[in-house]
Amino acid sequence: MADEVMGITDENRDMFQLMNPVKSAVSRIRQIFRQDMPKIIGEQFSRKLTDVEWGQLHLGLARTDLAALGETIRIRNIREMLSDSSKLDLAISKEEETLKGLSKKNLEKVYIEKAKDLAQFMTSYKLDKENHFFARNAMAIAMLAGDNGAMVKDPSPELVASIDRLVSLYAVEMLDPAVKTGLKTLAETEPKGVEFVLGYLRDLRSKEQAKATTKIAQLNGYKGYVPAETKEGVSLIVAADAVHNYLVQQGYTRMGDYRGSGLEAGRKINLSDLGLYRTRHRIRLQDRSTATKGLWHLLSNATSKE
Repeated sequence: MADEVMGITDENRDMFQLMNPVKSAVSRIRQIFRQDMPKIIGEQFSRKLTDVEWGQLHLGLARTDLAALGETIRIRNIREMLSDSSKLDLAISKEEETLKGLSKKNLEKVYIEKAKDLAQFMTSYKLDKENHFFARNAMAIAMLAGDNGAMVKDPSPELVASIDRLVSLYAVEMLDPAVKTGLKTLAETEPKGVEFVLGYLRDLRSKEQAKATTKIAQLNGYKGYVPAETKEGVSLIVAADAVHNYLVQQGYTRMGDYRGSGLEAGRKINLSDLGLYRTRHRIRLQDRSTATKGLWHLLSNATSKE
């Protein structure tokens, strides 16, 4: 009886018995990865990195998808771009020339505009209001996906690869000056560690790219998407600014405006009055129910339009 309450019946018992060991093995692998990979990477540096430096590596190497350059440029040369802006500028100029030679129907300008839009989004999560039919990866840019029906059905692999590299180069160029300075210092003082991270990201990227075997899969990927694991107790919510003071008292910080999407047009909520709120505060388990009920009561009153 107890088994049936938990969803296990005589018919599916064998299946559950097979699933449990697999789930346990996967959980162990994930836990080992979470614990060991940061240690393995950290050991490649001569000193313990600060939280700020880890953040700079995540943004400057991972989210820029700098590993996209690894197929044609040596890891050492990629690292040198981080410490010498003139080498970065030269790489951008060369890639723009390559793109020009591969582009058809005078699409070079369109591709560059879209590449810069994507690079900006990757480094800041921001988009200009006059963005050029934003595309999430190099394949989507090359195909002009969603661009008023002007789709290029079969762009060459060389064109896609060139756009891919150019987006990453633009992304590095667009990094915040403080992040650039931090990466420059690390590239000059910790070459072994930086090159190890670049090599690891290149190999990881290669394996992930190999999984995208269909055109749909290639169009759906987000270039530079490298999720960071959220610590337990950390919360990110969308809330009405009318309850700003309440949220601040609960330990939340307003991170920016919530823009919403077209899918929310029918909701009885004024999107212009919403914000993104984040907290590192660990709400005690026994307090979460009460806090959540109180918050949603305030939100429903503040955001509903009768």
